Amino acid sequence: MIRGTFLLALTLSTATLFAQTTTPQAPPPGAPAQTGAGAAPSQVPPRRQQMQQMQEQHMQKMQQQLQQFRTLLDKMKADAAKLQDPAGKQVAQDNIDLWQALYDHMEGMQQMMQQHGGMMMGPGGMRPGPRRMGPPPAQQPKTTPPPQS
Repeated sequence: MIRGTFLLALTLSTATLFAQTTTPQAPPPGAPAQTGAGAAPSQVPPRRQQMQQMQEQHMQKMQQQLQQFRTLLDKMKADAAKLQDPAGKQVAQDNIDLWQALYDHMEGMQQMMQQHGGMMMGPGGMRPGPRRMGPPPAQQPKTTPPPQS
């Protein structure tokens, strides 16, 4: 039993060591040789190109939605102007004001996305790694040991 466990451990550690010491293979023909910080500026990695296309599609869709939103908002304003009842007209105007505020916010977000290249993830863009949400963990108060006499 001990001999079998030893043999298994030796096999696994050898495989791990071999996996760590293998040399990287050359990229396939036609693939960019280097990506990341050392890549040539004229080459755009496929992942980044895909993200740019997705951003452009998102921006077009958002522009269409804003146009539909504007059309509906204009219709609400026209309908409210036709109302005779003062209470009903006030309710309609309150609704219009609310929807106008939302429209203005969405339009501002769309303009900001156009100015900053689509992604609004901060100065570094999207970064790999874990994200911490919420407040930082509570700090435990430091205690000093009682003086020894």
